[in-house]
Amino acid sequence: MVRILCIFTLLLCTAFSCSKETDTVKPTVLLSKIIEVDAPESGKINEVITMKVKYTLSSGCVGFKGLEEERAGNTYTIKAYLSSDSDPNRICHQAAMYGYTDYTFTPTQVGTYTFNFYQDPENSITKTITITDGTK
Repeated sequence: MVRILCIFTLLLCTAFSCSKETDTVKPTVLLSKIIEVDAPESGKINEVITMKVKYTLSSGCVGFKGLEEERAGNTYTIKAYLSSDSDPNRICHQAAMYGYTDYTFTPTQVGTYTFNFYQDPENSITKTITITDGTK
């Protein structure tokens, strides 16, 4: 009986002492600085307008996550976000790098649109695009 109790205790200790969980690396989201925007000065209603956006990458361990857009009337604020896996075992180069992406906009009304591309809390790159109905 004692022998069975010892074996049972040993099995219980073994079952609960080892964890099968693996350490997972949670991605970190970072705000990037937009450093250059190539945009047209005018466009036509209901036609896609493409703006070329150049942004900074803080290291070789980050990748582009996407653009975020906030709208207030005809004024848009665009921010670029990066994602890092934050793996402490990963070796990353720290050289300054740049990435490129397209920001597209399809106007549905005639008017003047302002786009503020985030650089830092006090600065942005501002582009103004005048949209016409295309009849002139």
